[in-house]
Amino acid sequence: MKIQLDTLLRYIIYLQVFVSFSYQQDGLGIINIGIPLIIILGIERAFKKNVSINVFGEKKSWIAIYLFFIIAVLSGLITIFTNPNAVLSRYIGVLLSLLFLFLTYYLTSLINHNYNKSFVFISDFLNVCLLHSAFVILEFIIVSISGQNYISLIVGYTLSFFRLPTAVSWGDDSIVGRYKGILFEPGEVISFAIPAFTAFLALLFFDKNTKKTYCISKLIVLSMSVLLTGSSTGIFLMLAILLFFLIVSNIKLRNVGIMQIMLYIFVGGVAALLCAYLLFQYQDFLPLPIQERVISIGHYLESGVYDSETNISVMVYLNSLNSVLFTLKNNPIIGFGPGYFSIAHTSVIETINLKNFQGLEYLNQHDGYSMLLRLIVEFGIVGTITFLSIFYLRLSQAFKLFIFFQNQQYNKYSAMNNKAYKALLLTTSAASASLLHCLINKPSYWNMLLPILFGLCFKRGFTQELDFLTAKDRNSMFNSN
Repeated sequence: MKIQLDTLLRYIIYLQVFVSFSYQQDGLGIINIGIPLIIILGIERAFKKNVSINVFGEKKSWIAIYLFFIIAVLSGLITIFTNPNAVLSRYIGVLLSLLFLFLTYYLTSLINHNYNKSFVFISDFLNVCLLHSAFVILEFIIVSISGQNYISLIVGYTLSFFRLPTAVSWGDDSIVGRYKGILFEPGEVISFAIPAFTAFLALLFFDKNTKKTYCISKLIVLSMSVLLTGSSTGIFLMLAILLFFLIVSNIKLRNVGIMQIMLYIFVGGVAALLCAYLLFQYQDFLPLPIQERVISIGHYLESGVYDSETNISVMVYLNSLNSVLFTLKNNPIIGFGPGYFSIAHTSVIETINLKNFQGLEYLNQHDGYSMLLRLIVEFGIVGTITFLSIFYLRLSQAFKLFIFFQNQQYNKYSAMNNKAYKALLLTTSAASASLLHCLINKPSYWNMLLPILFGLCFKRGFTQELDFLTAKDRNSMFNSN
């Protein structure tokens, strides 16, 4: 029987509803429930014995991927031969997780070869995101009325039949005041809510043909779920992204170049600083878990030290940040290699002479607090830039088409092919937000959402499907500097 690749990819997306059933172990990553289907897709392509060179739209993407894995292999081998504490199995395990990340990206890009498919797949993803957010709100309502967290109890009872390792204990945790719906922790809600929130914001600000009430209703559900998680990262990102859209919606860009990228980075930085200021200024109005983080960060900024009374999440972040500083001093070019974040982490912890930590200083010692910090420690400056360039090359293709829409006759083009324009907005914004969230607060390479969303982004070949574009239009988009 012939495997329907489109159907398998849609199954993978909808399996993210049951992400709590993934194999997970604290500090060692989360093996997503959709990975078996990725393996099936990979085997199917292996029997075909052909690799699509233009699958990412830009051939430069292949060069970046090859270079990244060369750095990964080389940096890891150097550490193995020079450090007696380096564990070979950890090196191999992290390399496998990176292979699955890029295999997922490749297969999604291969299946998604026109904007119609892109629209279907991103719509599936947004449905999953809204479902998770709805469960968070439902959980809050149930706990508020009954005083019992029946959703958490039911999910925990169901998971007990599978006996999978889990990073958290499933039970009646309603007294905590943070809600997670059917996901395994409140922070995981952000992985779904923030990309969807950004996608609907893009429609609200840039698509004149979408009903405002449609976007606003979705944004209310998503923002409520973020607030109910009590996630400081989620609330920070939500505010920063909203401010970013308020600013860039009034900026008209003419092409995608270094100056334009710097402008976007500057705007993003201003939005981030403004959000940080607002969080510190109005911390009394924030949920208690976020207040604790803000107070701990403020104490560290004033004193330069942290101790066992520091909020655990803040402690983990500061340990990871100091691990980065250690790496930049000792091995800045290619880092310590995949799986060896703990080498820098342990070296930093040994310099901290504090009592009563009770082992808390070793939380996340293998993966850090964020993917950006982990990338710098494990792959150095060169490896980190190479990794990010892989996704930039995909986003730049989508941005070029978006800018073309904006600089030409917006109403005419969007009306002639509104589905293509919507797919462009939804995929580009969701993928960008997912990458931003991962860089800030999601260190595991066993990540399916990030490569899937980037695999759904527009690429050069999609423009062949847009009949209203002339050859001159296509040349002006991809040959301009």
